[in-house]
Amino acid sequence: MIVVKLTGGLGNQMFQYAFGRVLSIKNKVPLKLDTSFFIREKPRPLISFTLRNFDLDIFNIRAEIATPKEISQLSQYPMRSITDLFFKAENRLNQPIFKKIRGFLEPPYFYRFGFDLFNPKSLEINSSSYLEGQWVSEKYFKEYEKNIREDFTFRAPLLPESRELASYIQNSQSVCLNVRRADFVNNPDTKRFHGLLEVEYFNKAMNLLERQVNRPYYFVFSDDLGWCKENLKSTSPIHFVEHVHAGLKFGNYLQLMTHCKHFIIPNSTFGWWAAWLSQNKNKIVIAPKRWFASSKINTDDVIPENWLKI
Repeated sequence: MIVVKLTGGLGNQMFQYAFGRVLSIKNKVPLKLDTSFFIREKPRPLISFTLRNFDLDIFNIRAEIATPKEISQLSQYPMRSITDLFFKAENRLNQPIFKKIRGFLEPPYFYRFGFDLFNPKSLEINSSSYLEGQWVSEKYFKEYEKNIREDFTFRAPLLPESRELASYIQNSQSVCLNVRRADFVNNPDTKRFHGLLEVEYFNKAMNLLERQVNRPYYFVFSDDLGWCKENLKSTSPIHFVEHVHAGLKFGNYLQLMTHCKHFIIPNSTFGWWAAWLSQNKNKIVIAPKRWFASSKINTDDVIPENWLKI
């Protein structure tokens, strides 16, 4: 049995699921999901925190929710609080010595990962494992792309009020322009870690795309449409997709995004997955070169090789 701890928003959960799903296929064992992160009976730590929900049930995923007993069997061990300190120090100070010390304290079936580059040895993990991490790279599941695409098909059809819009998207040189702000603006800890893309990035991306796509039609998807309407300008037509099209857990919004032919995405895994799930074989995807605020975090493996980075 492979158990993956889910954390973060929908995009992060999708990466965590995809990695666990690959290991479950390779080892021919069930995949189970630890959703305890989303349970709010206990108070959160005294830091800025964005509340999240379990969102993967908008897809036809192949996994069950792990029971407390199954989670406990694989994830609990003595010295947990001490190894947590070593994990934080390892990520903050980038010193391999902390990883070695942590390795001596954690059991062989518990694996925890930070924002590292793609590590092919991670795919050698066998059954009876508890996994906690990010794995934000296509390289972890590229070999099993067909399985992941099947799992991430939407359970619900498009909302009736979205079908006309979907038709416009499918019958034009549609460009999904995704803008992530919300907690990137309002949460100081999140902003400090992720960084915030300003209008200059989107202007540069639109100029680049318009040199390659004839008569683009921009469809703007965002958690801050007010900012987008005020700041995003183009001689090409722009349609701001209102949240009446959000649907359950913004699943309808994501589904509409995947119908676009081309993409301009921010440093957001939600936008990343919209672009990746698109079936257009000739799609142009433009993404930010720096995925996090700190240049010390090497994220070369986040963006697929055939996407454009600026």
